[in-house]
Amino acid sequence: CVLEFNPAAEQTFGFRTEDVIGRELAELILPAASRDAHRAGLARCVEHGDRRLLGRRIETTAICADGTTLPVELALTCVWSTDTDTPVFYGFVRDISERRRGEAQLTYLAYHDPLTGLPNRALVEQQLDLALARARRTGDAVALMFVDLDNFKLANDRLGHAAGDRLLAAAGERLRSVLRDSDLLARQGGDEFLLVLADLSGDPVPAAEEVTGKL
Repeated sequence: CVLEFNPAAEQTFGFRTEDVIGRELAELILPAASRDAHRAGLARCVEHGDRRLLGRRIETTAICADGTTLPVELALTCVWSTDTDTPVFYGFVRDISERRRGEAQLTYLAYHDPLTGLPNRALVEQQLDLALARARRTGDAVALMFVDLDNFKLANDRLGHAAGDRLLAAAGERLRSVLRDSDLLARQGGDEFLLVLADLSGDPVPAAEEVTGKL
């Protein structure tokens, strides 16, 4: 049960101290899927002296008063009460939402072209490997297409690189708009794009030619 709830906890989770004192922590801020594991770990610590979770930084998900979830980093310590000979746990919780957003942004940038927002060559290589593996299992085919823009250098030279960037972004949007959701369009670099058509049954050439016409 919660014995203390400081102002920082109130601000982080949106609960008032008077509303949480005496309530079980698991029911208060832990998702339902995590509660049994929390209770089991608590029991192991109290009954068997298992301290593996103490002193470590644990990343988990917490629930706020309004029902929203929050990624947090949790560190637990334990002291024994001399009055009741029972353990008292202190949880130090840190909101790591900004860190998670930063990590997600770095992951996105690693696999996407910042100008067009399309996947980049690294992501294409991963997805192409997966598509080829599926094709070997199912007997379907995969088409890899290379698309570039003729005379793009003229746009850059006459209108400037800012206009060229807008042209590339618009071209990416137009190409993407005529493709299936399962098709993967990526920017390789410059005015060059890559297109992966996966899970093609039968002869892949007519399907590739049909897409070529749309592009």
